[in-house]
Amino acid sequence: MASLSRVKISQKNIISKVNGNPSTHTFHLQVICSTGYTVVVYLMTAQPSGIIRYILFLTICIMVSMVAQSIGLLIGVSMSIQVLLILLNIL
Repeated sequence: MASLSRVKISQKNIISKVNGNPSTHTFHLQVICSTGYTVVVYLMTAQPSGIIRYILFLTICIMVSMVAQSIGLLIGVSMSIQVLLILLNIL
């Protein structure tokens, strides 16, 4: 019985090493999506060209997406599933 639990633990370690840290995947996705969004918006609104201005705009968009995700995670963790379902039905 002990060897079976040891096998399950080693499988979990292998899976976690293969998948990596989920927060880094989320960060990469936020950077990719924010970059795609800002390129389109920056060009469509005819902003003055300048790499420094674009990098500042991109940085602000990435920070806003991180804050929004943090607030969403905080709300999701702080409430029970029943309360969230009631709130979803109201909205």
